[in-house]
Amino acid sequence: MDYHCVVSTQTLNELCNVCIKKSRFSFEKIQNILERILVICDLFVVDKDTIYNALKVHSLR
Repeated sequence: MDYHCVVSTQTLNELCNVCIKKSRFSFEKIQNILERILVICDLFVVDKDTIYNALKVHSLR
């Protein structure tokens, strides 16, 4: 079975934040982690339209 991996800019930003603040990883280590993720996953850019659409979907509940 083939899988399609997608990761968002928001998720990568949060990962970097945890790696820096909690784990105290070096820049090089974080860069290596990001490169490994981006080799296997497509990047989904969270933009203002994404945010507004998410808010709209949430309001329909």
